[in-house]
Amino acid sequence: MVRIFDLQYTEEFAADFTHGCAQIWRDGYLTNHRFVSEFERDFARSISAQTAVAVTNGSAALEIALRALELSGSVILPTNTFVATAQAVLRAGLTPLVVDTDDEGQLSLESVKAALAECDNASAVIVVSLGGLVPRGMGDLLGLCESKGIKLIEDAAHGHGSSWHGRAIGTLGDASAFSFHQTKTMTTGEGGMVIAKNQAVIERAKRLRCHGHSAADSRIYDSMGFNYKMSEFCGLLGVLELKRSVERILRRREIHAQYLNELKGVEGLNVLSAAPGTESGYYKQIMISEIPRQKIEDAFKVKGIQMTNGVYYFPLHRQPVMANHIDPAKKFVNSDYFADHHFCPPCYPEMTDDQVALICATLRKAHS
Repeated sequence: MVRIFDLQYTEEFAADFTHGCAQIWRDGYLTNHRFVSEFERDFARSISAQTAVAVTNGSAALEIALRALELSGSVILPTNTFVATAQAVLRAGLTPLVVDTDDEGQLSLESVKAALAECDNASAVIVVSLGGLVPRGMGDLLGLCESKGIKLIEDAAHGHGSSWHGRAIGTLGDASAFSFHQTKTMTTGEGGMVIAKNQAVIERAKRLRCHGHSAADSRIYDSMGFNYKMSEFCGLLGVLELKRSVERILRRREIHAQYLNELKGVEGLNVLSAAPGTESGYYKQIMISEIPRQKIEDAFKVKGIQMTNGVYYFPLHRQPVMANHIDPAKKFVNSDYFADHHFCPPCYPEMTDDQVALICATLRKAHS
């Protein structure tokens, strides 16, 4: 069987983690201490950011980033994203302005321009690096936000290991949020990270993750904060995972290259790749097919290949929880097509070349 995901660790990695846990017991601090600080420092350096703030998960990271930027009004975001993106906007007291995507599921420059034309209180745009792919119009989106004086926030939950013209995803906008859920390109089990250009935003993020204490006195609380601190065990895992993340991202790129090579010329199948000038960590390998997805799922089942969840079969405008936040008359033509025609075969470092070849052979036969 080719599993959806098969996270594995070496005995050496496990021994290093056990050794680190012994240090945690000696220190007597189980949260937000030595290893969390080390992880923040190492992660920031790895993407050439000044500072990072570790939190409990990616959703918390995005909410804190939004609050730390002190935004108001509406936030433009693509319908093709995980529901947590919109929920973070709502929890931050902002209004989600959901727009259509391009034909590859990415935020569309045209949709953002249209939204800005109809909305006079937009304070930010959220860009999602879908599956680890950088939107083809990222440069234009950055320029548009700068010209309009609004913030650009990166939902980089899929973006670790990706870059745009040599700059790491997560360092392009005014702030960003990473996720370290267990399926991501690197994991702390659960965990997230906030990145921001402005040090004042970083300092607010640090206070917000710890109940919103005052900058002058940590015993005084002058803003509505949260208990979003990362545990020392997650911080330790992050330190160790980061050391092996480069090798694991390279393996994801090798798997993508094999998919691209073995599926070249298959009629009705588009293997999505990084745009020129960008690199992807390939958190997901996204493909768009003209044949019914059920036919692919059936073919995979016969061969013992598990199909991963898409990105996304149910975009925001199809989610019941968003019904009161999106005009039911609004059309999402590109997103609907993408939702109904894309799929994501397994793509993770533990996969063998033979497993990838089996998937490719199965897809070629399904499309013949």
